[in-house]
Amino acid sequence: MHRIITALGVDPQNAGGVAGHRHTADAFRQDGQRLASFRTYMPGGARMEASAILVERDRLLIGADPKGIYEFPRPAKPSQ
Repeated sequence: MHRIITALGVDPQNAGGVAGHRHTADAFRQDGQRLASFRTYMPGGARMEASAILVERDRLLIGADPKGIYEFPRPAKPSQ
């Protein structure tokens, strides 16, 4: 058995969220439509697998055990 989703964070403002899997994260809307996908790397360039995600207004806090917690900019919303 392989883990598919390693972390999940919910946006309290719009009920969308961010799901972490392997070394990437996907931002999605409340209805499940994916908005953005991005890779998660630590400052030195090493890949990080999210074990915790906190969604804030302008940033994401992503934790990886035992590597620590890192700040990422919030993905831009695509124009509609």
